[in-house]
Amino acid sequence: MRTDTIDAHLRALAAVLPGPARARASLLGEARDGLVDAATAYRAAGMPADEAEARAVADFGTVRELAAEYRGELALSQGRRTLLVTLGAQLGVWLCSEVSWRLGRDELWAGTTPSESYRMLARVVDAAQLVPACAAVLAVALAFTWGQRFFARADLLARMSGMFGLGVAALMLASCAVMSVATPGLATVGSVAGSLLLSAVPAGLIAMSARRCLVAARPC
Repeated sequence: MRTDTIDAHLRALAAVLPGPARARASLLGEARDGLVDAATAYRAAGMPADEAEARAVADFGTVRELAAEYRGELALSQGRRTLLVTLGAQLGVWLCSEVSWRLGRDELWAGTTPSESYRMLARVVDAAQLVPACAAVLAVALAFTWGQRFFARADLLARMSGMFGLGVAALMLASCAVMSVATPGLATVGSVAGSLLLSAVPAGLIAMSARRCLVAARPC
């Protein structure tokens, strides 16, 4: 059967729905199935095809009404995704820094022993990487499951995830710069710049996902 009216309605809805492409496509697919079923039922009752589609669309709701309903679910999906991206990026950076340190510490320190203050700084930087990763795990496991009962506003959870992601991205760049400057074998302009460029990749991934969170959390 022709579904021109239904497809036009869904295209208008898709245009105002930010969020993960897969989750958005799933919601729109479910909506289309429901609209087609409703239009088919009206046609079976003897209604002309165009009128049946229009009636199904009218019963389903306006674009503004549907967007308000769907944006909450998409915001939650984007918030969860941002936390998972943050978790993966943080653990990846921590693992790479640990491997690099163990493989290159003799060359970097040229036979000297790191001072206690440097060791303390390294522990602080490790915490700056691992604590946000743990927080992301807890948020996904708790706040985005039964914790939604206490956070009735999906946009608030998404906005918090976005701000968290932006903070983690900034902290990642700052900690990388600090460690590069504090490590004798890396304390050159070229080495610091190279380290920042490398850390900018995971930090950028987190920041982009966080920005999508903030966009998804905006009111219609």
